[in-house]
Amino acid sequence: MNDLLIKKRFVFFFLLLFLTNSFSQSSTNVNFYKSFEQKSNQYNTRTLTSDSKIFLNSVGSTLTSPFRWNNNDLITFGGLSVISGLSFLLDDEVRQISLKNQNEVLNGIEPIGYNYGSPVFAFPASVLFYLTGAIVEDDWIRDTGLMLTETIFLIGVIQVPIRIIFGRARPYNNEGNLSFKFLKGIGQDRASFISGHAAIAFGVSNILSNQINNPYATVALYALAATTPISRFYADKHWFSDVVIGTALGLVLSNSVINFHEGLGQQQNSFSIYPTYNGISLIYKLD
Repeated sequence: MNDLLIKKRFVFFFLLLFLTNSFSQSSTNVNFYKSFEQKSNQYNTRTLTSDSKIFLNSVGSTLTSPFRWNNNDLITFGGLSVISGLSFLLDDEVRQISLKNQNEVLNGIEPIGYNYGSPVFAFPASVLFYLTGAIVEDDWIRDTGLMLTETIFLIGVIQVPIRIIFGRARPYNNEGNLSFKFLKGIGQDRASFISGHAAIAFGVSNILSNQINNPYATVALYALAATTPISRFYADKHWFSDVVIGTALGLVLSNSVINFHEGLGQQQNSFSIYPTYNGISLIYKLD
């Protein structure tokens, strides 16, 4: 494989990890919300209902976070946008290299990456993980499952509409990397932008890495996550830019979920979503 191309990929993903990690250090995100209960007694009284409220608040926190970005957040977002834009320049090059390097080893790795980032497996597994923690009353398992579920749900909420709106042709259609048909992305042939598999893989690995908090586990989890974007353009199902942007999305959303859970119990401003008989209510409180 072309050495220059390998270096380019390394630079792209290193910058993605660096920039998306900076979101986790943002003063506008960390500890912005408070729980409806104090952290000290939260787990003594938690129920499926209370966890559902945490889920809704976490989702609401993440979806509304752009309205609270400060200058550093805007700079970071600008950097991610530049990287995403530049990744389009490598689409054709990466595709040609991938098509010329089909082999038995990579054929064996491809399904591993596909399955690790598949929502068909990831979402039920995260829910099962949460339910297991609830049944055995293990807070670590329960929290991890809840965070995974929130992350995968958020990826779907954002990625599916984007896919439909942009209607980007998959590489195997041979229409070029700039073939977009807006509001035509219903079928699989125009579901290239962006890679949900890449977003889920890195979102899941980021959550698990944070929860396990072990450097060896972190290396293993990110290495496993990396097989997903590679498998997607190796199989000619996504452009390089699809997986770059998907990776960034997964890291940003999972960091936001992590920040929310780390901020539970802090006496600061809060955002809540509550169902009502005629819809939902959005409540914002200032302490």
